[in-house]
Amino acid sequence: MRFSNRTPDDLSHNQVTQAIEGAGVIAFDLTQSNPTQCGFNYPTKLLEGLGQPEALRYQPEAFGFPAARETVARYLASQGQLVKPENLVLTASTSEAYSY
Repeated sequence: MRFSNRTPDDLSHNQVTQAIEGAGVIAFDLTQSNPTQCGFNYPTKLLEGLGQPEALRYQPEAFGFPAARETVARYLASQGQLVKPENLVLTASTSEAYSY
């Protein structure tokens, strides 16, 4: 099966990949978009917040959760950038951000 005219006929590993595999170098796949496949060491208490009654309430916010925008604004202020929380838009992905 051919996907596109831009896809090469030879899909074997290129010289860089072969060199990395041959040297036993640990490489990070920066194209991986699934965090569960990246080998992160998650904190043991990461999911504790889901056990709170507030987590059972769904209240969508088009521009991001207000408390999260306030937190980002405070962080930016600590870095010398004054931004009002109401001027921030938090998105779930770069694709969503591009749409804005």
